[in-house]
Amino acid sequence: VTIWCLKHFFPPLQSRCSALAVRGGQAAGLQDAVRRGLQLLARRALLAEQHAHMVRLDHEHLFGAPLAIDCALHRRDRRLSRLLRFGDARLQRWGHSAVRVGARVAVFGGYGGAKPKRCGDVLLVDASGAVEEAALAADAAAPAAREQHAAAGWRDGFVVFGGRADPAKPFRDAWTCAVAGDACAWTAVDAAGDAPPARWAHALLPLPGGDAFLVVGGRDAVGALEGDAWSLMLDGAGTGTWAPVACENGPVHAPACCGATRDGAIL
Repeated sequence: VTIWCLKHFFPPLQSRCSALAVRGGQAAGLQDAVRRGLQLLARRALLAEQHAHMVRLDHEHLFGAPLAIDCALHRRDRRLSRLLRFGDARLQRWGHSAVRVGARVAVFGGYGGAKPKRCGDVLLVDASGAVEEAALAADAAAPAAREQHAAAGWRDGFVVFGGRADPAKPFRDAWTCAVAGDACAWTAVDAAGDAPPARWAHALLPLPGGDAFLVVGGRDAVGALEGDAWSLMLDGAGTGTWAPVACENGPVHAPACCGATRDGAIL
């Protein structure tokens, strides 16, 4: 069952940092099976890339502490470089986003933490396992705590869309987060055009060019699947334009988009 979950929910090529949550019991030998399965899948996935990836595998009850595999790809001898275990309880969460920002990974939202709840913090994690909570200016605007949202890297930070406060309260807002040192600044996106309907468990895919993104699929307030697609073009930190995109053969549930090929196709 665990290997099946890894096969179907592991997004190996989603930008350069992928998030993965695995649910299961504490069966004997399951931890080793997860590691072996993830290593096999990651090796196969890395054959198609020439960049470094970090894959996060965390489950509070299975491992007791978040686990990460730092996947360094070498052109001639493609291999996983090392297995890292992070002991910081703040990283024990699911339904969050993890986006590469410079030499670190920015983790936002999700459900969990030292005292489990829906989170609205930004944690900056480096390869040594050091975790810093990004500081916000006093009275600064910030998105509501959420889970099952989608995020993608943008400029010196990342962009977030959607998610939910609970299954019946999805969001339809978009935010950009600029990261500088150990601080971050949020800006609500004031975009022209109609924003996509509120949703969670969707995909947010960066498109070639750097300032364009594609929102695909997800679920609405009653759990129904969304079969639409929307583009977001950002003009600056707080402005942009939404536009619907013709989408056939929907609906689509979980984050299913992993990258744009050179000929413009979306996987």
